Amino acid sequence: MAEKFLLISELYPSQLKDLSSQGMTISAQEIDKVLEKAKSWSYMIKKNLEALGHTANVLLTNRAFHEHADSDSDCNIYALIKDRLSREQPHYLIVENPRVLTISELKDLKSSFPGCLFITHHCSALREHQADGLKGYDLVLCCSPEFITKAPSAARNKFLFYNSSPDQGFEYHVPDIDKRKIRCSFFGSIFSGIHANRRKLISYLRSRGLPLDIYSSYSERHKISGRLSKLTRFKRLHKSLHAPIHNLESLCFKLRNPMFSDVKKPLFESRMYSALSEYICTLNVHASFANGFAANMRLFEAASVGTCLITEDYPNLSSLFEPDLEVLTYRSPEECYEKIRYCINHPNRALEIGQNARSRALKDHRYSKRVSDLIEFLDDSRNGVGDNPM
Repeated sequence: MAEKFLLISELYPSQLKDLSSQGMTISAQEIDKVLEKAKSWSYMIKKNLEALGHTANVLLTNRAFHEHADSDSDCNIYALIKDRLSREQPHYLIVENPRVLTISELKDLKSSFPGCLFITHHCSALREHQADGLKGYDLVLCCSPEFITKAPSAARNKFLFYNSSPDQGFEYHVPDIDKRKIRCSFFGSIFSGIHANRRKLISYLRSRGLPLDIYSSYSERHKISGRLSKLTRFKRLHKSLHAPIHNLESLCFKLRNPMFSDVKKPLFESRMYSALSEYICTLNVHASFANGFAANMRLFEAASVGTCLITEDYPNLSSLFEPDLEVLTYRSPEECYEKIRYCINHPNRALEIGQNARSRALKDHRYSKRVSDLIEFLDDSRNGVGDNPM
């Protein structure tokens, strides 16, 4: 049976700037084009729901999409959501970021629209009051077994919904070993508190002379940004101070962390997939809130482009990729060093492992598979068949 879905989402400011012909001001007619260019989570869910015959619309909560929003205040997201629910009467509301609605707002919406099932996506660390808000949803899509365990709601209300290999990533396939860099790469943040383990491991690896290229950013990852933020409330002042603040942050970090003096600029989406596909292997280090479970996006992004992934030996990894055949794993900095060195000394074998991961991702980890599994779960739940995929 065809059903109606409404997805609540937002794009990063950088995506709006890069993808819109109007900069940060986007017309209603341009929303669909921006969504398609971004290939964001909500767009991919929408696309695959529609492929299954359902109706799916997206409400983006960025202020740039709402011309009536006051320039000095946030638009009323709650009112926007309520209006769309009233007009569209969907069977399901999927809120990508559980922080969007307060507990009281969610309660009011559920009371006003009893025929709608309220779903949210739990894929990052939440503060205690934010985690409590998960209790108000009818279903929580958890991108990791860690969140299945920790999300404070009844077991029947949680569904393991792993991240997916991006469709766009499969387009950046480099099967020719001669076109690969015989080096290791790392893409991601390394400067916040939850990434201290990344800094420690990468410092160790680089101290041993491994050819390891790092793509990250110094910007706004230092206390300087927080302390000076009060001085940058006015756009003109913020613009004039942004460059010197960034340069000062970079200098401070490089002085404290000499192993990161040559970090390359961060890359996103197609540019990241393209660069990732050029390396013979790539390093993955989960953030601290992963708490011993493999689940982050890098697993699936590396697989999509066929680059050999070297990641932690977490217990659930084997349910996603087969260790030694589709990924390489490590349990210590020393073992991580050895695995990267192995890839560099045996590039053909590393490429074979990456290609195996790509084949697995094409079969098991595409958005189409995730959405199909979700619809099957919703159908079974409605018919009273099974409460929890775990």
